[in-house]
Amino acid sequence: MKRSLKQLNERLLGIDWLMAAGVIAVGSLASILLPSNAQGYAVGGTVALLIAFVAYPWQKHLDRRASFEIEQRSALREFLGNWYDIEADTRNLRVFDPKGKEPTAFGRLLLAIRTRRKKTSFEYLLICAEEDVAQIIEMDQNHDVILDTFNAHLEKWLSDQSDAKLSINEFMIIVNEAITAWEPRHKVLLAKLTNSCRERTPFVEHKTQIGFSDRGTTK
Repeated sequence: MKRSLKQLNERLLGIDWLMAAGVIAVGSLASILLPSNAQGYAVGGTVALLIAFVAYPWQKHLDRRASFEIEQRSALREFLGNWYDIEADTRNLRVFDPKGKEPTAFGRLLLAIRTRRKKTSFEYLLICAEEDVAQIIEMDQNHDVILDTFNAHLEKWLSDQSDAKLSINEFMIIVNEAITAWEPRHKVLLAKLTNSCRERTPFVEHKTQIGFSDRGTTK
């Protein structure tokens, strides 16, 4: 009920009420001043003016709004799909196998994940609803925390100083613990975002499983 009233209010805001009042006032005055046999022309002219200067611009406003909402929903589906892939890539860092790879291979994976996430968030921020902005920024910041943690310990893994150097096993333990700590908060943030979008556009068909998608991941 509240959602319907809100949608109705948003639609009515697109009407030029001042123009409508002006046209009606002029039409009413014309009906009073004109002789009775000409009052029909005044009514017809008033209706024509209302259509031309009120109804038609209002319909154009609604069409533009509908088109923009369709674009927003399409961007949201792409954003969520990309985030599921980013989640999978992040979780798969747990099973990174350093055998036969350069130590910097892990760093390149981190850079690729961060770059994709930044691109995903930036593209959606350009078109998303205002109430989603803070949520997306918080999701990014939450993800940056673990990536920064990985980078800091990666330097210790690559270090030549024996007192600072981490073994690969120690490093992977840190990776696993960091991802485990990151997941619950990210699930909450993603759930809040998807539920907020569902409330605004309940008829949108998109995959919004609460939690993590297991697509392409290894537990």
